[in-house]
Amino acid sequence: MNTLISLHNRAADGLSRSADWVTPTVARLLFAAVLFSYYWSSATTKLGDGILGFLRPSSGAYIQIFPKTVEAEG
Repeated sequence: MNTLISLHNRAADGLSRSADWVTPTVARLLFAAVLFSYYWSSATTKLGDGILGFLRPSSGAYIQIFPKTVEAEG
């Protein structure tokens, strides 16, 4: 039992010493991961079919990027 308590205390001490830089770093990485998923989802709506789809944007890309122009052209 004392070994388990000692292990817990060492782990807690290590976390409390590194909390000054670990917490902000983890928060930034999590924030970037969430934003990346939204940007990637947005990008996939603008890409065409196939491997070279980035060379042929879909019609949704033109509608999202130039809405007034697409509306004027019909």
